Amino acid sequence: MHARRSGGPRTTIRRQRQKANYDRTTIDAIIDASPWCHLAVTVDGVAMAIPTFGVRDGDTLLVHGARGSSALGSARAADLVSCTFTIIDGLLVATTGFEHSVAFRSVVVVGQPTVLGGAAKVRALDLLVDGVIPGRSAEIPRPTRQELNATVVLAVSLDECVAKVSVGPPDATQPSDGRRSVLPTPPNQATAHRFGQGSSPSPRSWVCRSPSIQRFLSPRRSLP
Repeated sequence: MHARRSGGPRTTIRRQRQKANYDRTTIDAIIDASPWCHLAVTVDGVAMAIPTFGVRDGDTLLVHGARGSSALGSARAADLVSCTFTIIDGLLVATTGFEHSVAFRSVVVVGQPTVLGGAAKVRALDLLVDGVIPGRSAEIPRPTRQELNATVVLAVSLDECVAKVSVGPPDATQPSDGRRSVLPTPPNQATAHRFGQGSSPSPRSWVCRSPSIQRFLSPRRSLP
């Protein structure tokens, strides 16, 4: 059985190609792991990226927004839109600022939006709710006509999309004394061992001696 693959001229990675992944299994897993995304459209000649929810329904991406939104209005009339998903798994810390980086998983989707209506729209809204809290749609009332009229749901094919994944240490091709480490970012502390740290999720000892890193790792650190 051949792996499903996506891609096209608009989603071909040309820089750091080793991080590109066109396998739909990888792409689907990233989209399914987090419903937070940004829908990019052009509004009155200005490029805008609007934060919203996005969920996958098989080979289709579903996003929604308010009918009165200028961005959603532009997306409805657009020939193409772009949607991006990003998951930050850790901060890659090095001995120079240039070599600092991020462990991340991301997806970019490009496609023509289709406005959903009727039963397809109601089903899509259920999927969006369950994408945040699985099973929640069965516990709440059906959307009212007023709520349906106030909401726009767009469907975008996943025919043209790409994942970009960075899980290693800061760029080993750059001059360095070899001291690099990974700092997990909440809520992914348990997965830090996947990013170059062997079986231990703890940052290397030289990193922990830095006052800024000690403050970052403190459980009392307030999030912005």
